[in-house]
Amino acid sequence: WELTQHERFLLEPWKGVRVLRELAMPWPSHLFVATREALRTKLGTIRSFLRFSDQLGAQLQGAGDAALGYFWERYGLPAARCAPWLREARWEFCADVDAAALAGPLARLRKLGLLPGGEEALL
Repeated sequence: WELTQHERFLLEPWKGVRVLRELAMPWPSHLFVATREALRTKLGTIRSFLRFSDQLGAQLQGAGDAALGYFWERYGLPAARCAPWLREARWEFCADVDAAALAGPLARLRKLGLLPGGEEALL
């Protein structure tokens, strides 16, 4: 996941947010993992971040030609390729995730040595 300067600015209130590793998954997704302590102490901030992310997804879909221009300028993707994807893409940002959906990504993070101690029990 690539962070632009603008995205870094938007994430400034959440200074603890950082990219650990990019992994190929069988679905297009981002997974944000937080410790239980962070969930207890920063729940309002996390919910705010999820609401903000929902708004960004809606703005992107509503941007029309501006969004297609962004994909062309930023990634060199032609409008003919992006327009169908943008029409059909769905973003859902939520804090409640089925544990079974996390098993694969957590197993990969474990293999990479990126799980902090004690998290092995999640697998």
